[in-house]
Amino acid sequence: MSLAALVGAGDVADRPTTAMVLIYAGQMLVGILIALPVAHLLAERAAASRPSETRSGTRA
Repeated sequence: MSLAALVGAGDVADRPTTAMVLIYAGQMLVGILIALPVAHLLAERAAASRPSETRSGTRA
């Protein structure tokens, strides 16, 4: 849909409306705002589940 918004269509009925483009942009922003903290949380959980010797880089 984002490509369709950038490329003009021949018929006005085939083009997305301004409201559709704005709603789609809002959905993309909300999705990114949700995905970033989830990815951060998963990375922290993965780091916490590793043994401490591999995180510090030294072995006892």
